[in-house]
Amino acid sequence: MTNNLNSKRYHFLRFAVFVWLLLVPVTLWAQHGNVSLNLQNEEVSRFIRQVEKQTSYTFVYRNTVLNPKTRVSIVCKDWSVEKALSYVFSPLGIQFSFNNNTIVLNPAPASKEKAEPSVTKKAKSSGEKAQTTPEKHKVVGLVKEANGEPIIGASVFVKGTKIGTVTNTDGEFSLDVPANGTLLVSYIGFTTQEIALKGSTNLNIVLKEDEAQALNEVVVVGYGTQKKATVTGAIASVSTKDLVQTPQANISNMLVGKMPGLIAMQRSGAPGEDNSTLLIRGVSTFSDNTAPLVMIDGVERPNYNGLDPNEIESVSILKDASATAIYGVRGANGVILITTRKGQKGKPHLSYSGNMAVQSPTALPHYLNSAQYCEMYNEALKNDAYTKGTSYVPRFTEQDIQLYRDGSDPIMHPSTDWVGTFLRKTSLRTQHNFNISGGTDRVKYFISAGFFNQGGMYKYTKIDRDHDVNASDTRYNFRSNLDFDVTQDFKATVQLSAQINNIHTPGIGNSELWKEISWATPLGTPGMVDGKLVRLENTIDDENPWQALLNNGYNDIFANTINTTLRFDYDLSRLLLKGLSVHASTSYDSYYNSKRFSVKTMQTFVPKRDPSDPTQVILVPQNESSTWGGGFSYNKNRKVYFEVGLHYNQTFGKHNTTACCFITRASIMHPVWLTSSPMPTKESLAV
Repeated sequence: MTNNLNSKRYHFLRFAVFVWLLLVPVTLWAQHGNVSLNLQNEEVSRFIRQVEKQTSYTFVYRNTVLNPKTRVSIVCKDWSVEKALSYVFSPLGIQFSFNNNTIVLNPAPASKEKAEPSVTKKAKSSGEKAQTTPEKHKVVGLVKEANGEPIIGASVFVKGTKIGTVTNTDGEFSLDVPANGTLLVSYIGFTTQEIALKGSTNLNIVLKEDEAQALNEVVVVGYGTQKKATVTGAIASVSTKDLVQTPQANISNMLVGKMPGLIAMQRSGAPGEDNSTLLIRGVSTFSDNTAPLVMIDGVERPNYNGLDPNEIESVSILKDASATAIYGVRGANGVILITTRKGQKGKPHLSYSGNMAVQSPTALPHYLNSAQYCEMYNEALKNDAYTKGTSYVPRFTEQDIQLYRDGSDPIMHPSTDWVGTFLRKTSLRTQHNFNISGGTDRVKYFISAGFFNQGGMYKYTKIDRDHDVNASDTRYNFRSNLDFDVTQDFKATVQLSAQINNIHTPGIGNSELWKEISWATPLGTPGMVDGKLVRLENTIDDENPWQALLNNGYNDIFANTINTTLRFDYDLSRLLLKGLSVHASTSYDSYYNSKRFSVKTMQTFVPKRDPSDPTQVILVPQNESSTWGGGFSYNKNRKVYFEVGLHYNQTFGKHNTTACCFITRASIMHPVWLTSSPMPTKESLAV
């Protein structure tokens, strides 16, 4: 019985090994995969998309290596990827190499043998048989920009061979190369570098930007785009990469220090009030309106500070008269052009960006304590008596000063550090964004959702479960940009964005509250004792910042914004004149703002010595707290904008000609509602 079982196991193992040997070549063959294509005189970019669609590969190449509009033809069924690539790229003089799931395209090395006579060929071939294979060794390196940022996906090839790779997410690479070989390192937008190894095994490569290509970059100008090389006006621009490097609560603060000619003034650091006032090349008018014109996707919109930086493609500022002329008098203070992101053709790309910051004051004033204050106060009285020739009577005795100094009587002889007691050492700010983008030949999309929250710096601000007087700022962002290629000449764009903002501020205002903190003396009141507001009798000053904060309630500001744009573009090059196009767009913007004011009079207490035990203090109530009251107001306006434009853009040899003509119309509806709820009085409460 045992022998029979062993025999069955033996035959089963033989069968399993046989099946595995059959599958191994199938697995190895499937790593590169097969493709079936039917392309007749199509652009090579279509061939690349078909290969990427049927396999797991993606292509990496520079436009100088391959023109995507080059026409190719291939008809095949179940060809290997290598065979299809060789069939298409070999006649174009392009070599390819595999690196994991990436296909890297580079120009094929020039063949020197074609120029040599046949006799030399024979001599060379006979000599090659006697030569040994060049010794190879591993080379590792790091490819980065001039500012130290690693370059992801840079191509690294051995000159004259197909040996190559691309850098990883950290800009690093590893390659087996001949000891005295030469590396070619290239990346889009940078100058290709040749590096002779000379036995080196560890390389640190810094690529320089291609200045010629930089001049061909497109920048946003008034109602259009231009190449940098053709721009004559004073224009500065930044991209979303520059904005998100410095996380801030709003766009105006993100632009600080990044654009020449831009001046920013920040008057407050409170949540919801910390945006900067922007000036372009200083103040250019005697009126109060010194703000630049802000255009978001070609439409004047003032709510740019509420944009999520991850939604923005680029920000340009137009500074001189030649750049802002098309906007007329509206652009007298300069123009800020904000272009939001759009989808690119390719597979869906999901991205998440998040940051959390701990905020703290950079510098806070330090004030005298109560003992120092009393000594300085007595000294001031002494100096007054001396100048007036009167007798000097100190306001504070030595016993009082000692009680203030040692803190043995903290209620009747307080020494309150209002800055340290009233303010938190830190507060939190957090921001999150999810976006997805992609597209096909017909439809491209970009969808984004964001969240932002910033907390306040005040302590002990929660009056009850439903009411908190601390400052805060909460914002939600949503954006959807859709681009449709209806035909070869007709395109449509649909844009929708929404902002929901809730700003919570103390009713007294942040500036007035800071004045209360600065003016309050350390000995005027202990402030809060066991959660009760306490004020002292017969003191120099009874300023109590806690009372100013809690007795004045809070403001809740809700701001909802919806921006929509519908745009149509038609290229008339084939119909009327080459380079001629027309567009029409309309936008509807809705701004809704509500403000709710809530207030409640808090109960206050006065400390008294206990007659039966003078060492004990009794808190005697001075009034009754009221119920919640307040008021609210609403403000809404709507804007409808319509625009029609005719464009001409044509190149004649080395000369480029552009012209445009626009008709715009805007209408604004601005109804206002104001409503209030009266504050309850003691009489109404008694009834």
